[in-house]
Amino acid sequence: MIWVVGDSHSQIYTIPGEIDYKWVGAGTAFNLINDDSETQARQKIFEIIKQQGEDQKYLFLFGEIDCRMHICLHYSKIPLRKLMPMETYIKPTVDRYFQFLMELKNRDLIIAPMTIPPAGSDQITKYGYHHPTTAEVRGKIYKTFNELLKASCVERGLPCIDFYDRVVGEDGLVRPYYSNDSCHLTPIVIPFLVDELKRIGWM
Repeated sequence: MIWVVGDSHSQIYTIPGEIDYKWVGAGTAFNLINDDSETQARQKIFEIIKQQGEDQKYLFLFGEIDCRMHICLHYSKIPLRKLMPMETYIKPTVDRYFQFLMELKNRDLIIAPMTIPPAGSDQITKYGYHHPTTAEVRGKIYKTFNELLKASCVERGLPCIDFYDRVVGEDGLVRPYYSNDSCHLTPIVIPFLVDELKRIGWM
């Protein structure tokens, strides 16, 4: 069985008998190494592994909340942001995420992270959240996060599930066809996940 473990973006991925999701709340990639995070995502993940078994395959889908709510906000408040590469604000989150992933890999668990979906175009989401940056900046932040994620996977010998290019538009934002709320993807992308699982030899 393949488990997609993550925030709310994980909840669309299910194929009976093959793939299912485990939602751990609004967990962030940054805080997965933190035992005392407000969401308790780390503890929930270890409980899932305990219940389902260490012989299962686990995909991890975290980072969208980091980009949308924390990195975007931090980036919008720094006066000299244009003088520094965008990677400067994003890499610490990816590095902390990989501390957690490598902890699991070192336990011989079968794991892979997933790239996050593209940013949405709405300045105010259907859930009432006001974005602190423009859609163009969000798109660049999300893309940069995914590029750093993939580079870290190569460096550390982890597979990465990546179909970002199949759902992003020319404007750097999620194609409306694949999202009904300008934030989450819909189950129509499940075949893209299956393609990626076949590519890495999990299916």
